[in-house]
Amino acid sequence: MTKTRNDVCGYPVIIQKYKPYSNGTSNQKWNCVEDSKAFVAFHSTALDKEITAANYAGICTSSVIKEENVDQPGYYYLAPTGKKKTMLCLACGRSMRAEKGLKQLLPGLPFLCASGSKTQKQFSRGPFKVIS
Repeated sequence: MTKTRNDVCGYPVIIQKYKPYSNGTSNQKWNCVEDSKAFVAFHSTALDKEITAANYAGICTSSVIKEENVDQPGYYYLAPTGKKKTMLCLACGRSMRAEKGLKQLLPGLPFLCASGSKTQKQFSRGPFKVIS
């Protein structure tokens, strides 16, 4: 943005619905610096920033997380038996939303996307097959 001498300094702010996840929401975390009277955006952990970037790029979060369960936004579907939940990150969930009748996961449930999990062999898609 360009400013002229008489213009008041200001920038637009976008208000979003709050997402109560621990990771994947670094764009909603700010820090107030009292001395300079400024806000610093993306005030979060490196993992949170990486998961947020993967979500916005449409890349499976298992490429960032490896084999660790973390609280992040995602989807799940029930196996045909109705007993086992298969959990997917946002990118993988978006790529197959219509196929499986996915439901959104509630915050506070740590998981690793089934796409990148070594233990869930029946899920054949890899983490990079969802890039659009």
